[in-house]
Amino acid sequence: MKSIMSSRRTFLAGLANSALVTTAALTGTAQASPTNGGKNARDLILPTDPVMGNPKGDVTLVDFYDIRCPPCRQMEPRITRLMAADAGLRYVPVDYPLFGGPSEMAARALLAAQAQNHYAEFKKWLFANFERPNMDLLQRAATALNLDWGKMQSDMHSPAMDDRIKTNMARGAALDVKVLPVMLLGPIVIPGALHYADMLDLVQSARKQQV
Repeated sequence: MKSIMSSRRTFLAGLANSALVTTAALTGTAQASPTNGGKNARDLILPTDPVMGNPKGDVTLVDFYDIRCPPCRQMEPRITRLMAADAGLRYVPVDYPLFGGPSEMAARALLAAQAQNHYAEFKKWLFANFERPNMDLLQRAATALNLDWGKMQSDMHSPAMDDRIKTNMARGAALDVKVLPVMLLGPIVIPGALHYADMLDLVQSARKQQV
């Protein structure tokens, strides 16, 4: 047990002292590498991004995720708990539909729900449902949340939405995001899902490294 805890601390320390991870790290095979030029998660935020937690928080968590990604689903309650525990955390989810057409359909619906100020609720509803995203599922979610489904459909298929999806994909590609989730926490990149306690530790490490 002592050896396991020591390895965990070493891994977290490596993450906390690095700026970005290699593709190998994204697949779960350790080794952090500072290749993002010292940028901070806050540098990735766009004015159109949904923002949760504290919009003016001193630590930013940018989360590249796909609604169909099982590890992303695991992280959802942990991130929610983290926002409740840390009043200085700004959470910015980036819809990154890596898993194909159904994922992109869901991402478009999420961003359309954002236009009606229900992004967080829509995201939570979809994560709680294990069905493959389709228009019937999305309409049921919209109905359950009292959203204007007609407006959502229009927004989902607008040129502006096309641009947002392309922009999100370009942001992930620029960071070589190939496996999800990938979370940038201040100057730290987190490869994959982590336990809540580890997230808490890394928030404090990120806070100490703020410039």
